[in-house]
Amino acid sequence: MSQPKVKRSSERFPYKKSLTCFHMTNTGLSPRAIPDPIESLDVSNEGMKIRFREWSPKIGAIVQIRIPIMRTKVSMPIFALIRWSRQEKNNIYQAGLQFIA
Repeated sequence: MSQPKVKRSSERFPYKKSLTCFHMTNTGLSPRAIPDPIESLDVSNEGMKIRFREWSPKIGAIVQIRIPIMRTKVSMPIFALIRWSRQEKNNIYQAGLQFIA
């Protein structure tokens, strides 16, 4: 499930937030919500590391995460590519996301 490490070109910063995540379908027309909340762990200019339960994303899959904007009821939709995923402990996983435009 993991891929070779790639040297990062952007510094990572701690960013712990509860996020909503959608798995995009092949057509992109009917995204499927991931039922459990996703927790972000860190963020950079190029991507984000997340933690989640009992969801097995495929490397290369496209997801849409919704990042809450402080002091508003707005969340910003961001599309990302799953670059790697690994099991942290029983039914808890981490994944690396690469933001895409």
